[in-house]
Amino acid sequence: MLTELRAEKSPAKKDAPAKAKVPVAVRRQPKRQRTDTKPEPAQKKRANVTVSPKKKAAPVQPESVPAQEAAKPRKQRYVRLRDAAVGLVLLVFAGIGIWSAAARCLAAYRAKKDNSAQLEAVRQCILPLALMDMPSFESPDELTDEQFLTAAVWALIADGGLADYPTDTNLCTVPASAVAAAGNARFGTSRQPEYKTIGFTDLLRFYYDADQQCYLLPADPRFFGNLPEIEACRRTSDGLYAVSAVYRPEQPVWYQTEAPVVRHAELTMRQDAESWQILSLKTDAPEPDAEASEETND
Repeated sequence: MLTELRAEKSPAKKDAPAKAKVPVAVRRQPKRQRTDTKPEPAQKKRANVTVSPKKKAAPVQPESVPAQEAAKPRKQRYVRLRDAAVGLVLLVFAGIGIWSAAARCLAAYRAKKDNSAQLEAVRQCILPLALMDMPSFESPDELTDEQFLTAAVWALIADGGLADYPTDTNLCTVPASAVAAAGNARFGTSRQPEYKTIGFTDLLRFYYDADQQCYLLPADPRFFGNLPEIEACRRTSDGLYAVSAVYRPEQPVWYQTEAPVVRHAELTMRQDAESWQILSLKTDAPEPDAEASEETND
């Protein structure tokens, strides 16, 4: 009975109709798009809250890119002009230096050339004294006639004066006056010597012809004597020249060796226009023997 009553009060669950499911709507939120802007601070999002910004100094605005690019060519142009000016100044100074160096070299070359020509003229002037081995004298007036004429003949030969007297033989006929003139030109005198046959060796003599008043001189003299070598030539305060020289014996062409020094000579000379004159000579040559000189005169 109880079971029947319970069944009437509560019908079976199987017979109860099924409850229909109520659909539930799901709201999808839209996807947030990325933005490059930073999210606003939380203070600004708060409602009814006002933020007073602090006063800041206005930042210095940098120059725009076009202005900077325009300034670069001006700076480069300035640098180029400055470098060009400096280079021009250096070029001018370099040109002045080159010109000065060239002028000095040219002056030195001319001085050396003039000096070499001067030394050669002095050497040519004292050559007769070296050939005859002239002894020392303080003045040309101290020379004997034989010494004077011997030096005059050698001066005429050394200067090529025999070319003015051509001959078909091996002897040249030279007027005695020409010989005296050559001697006076060497010593700066106006001497009138007593003409005679002269010569310091038996192999080489200069014969005087009294009838014709001339000397018979060898047309092509061959003699190995002393040759002068100039060591110094300086001008003194009185306008004269002090010359230092050495004598060396002449060597044959086939005997190639340096000749020894056989004499030292100190001369006082004077320059007259383009010619040179001998005023004094000091050498270590031995004094001539008086007796030998007398025998030669006989």
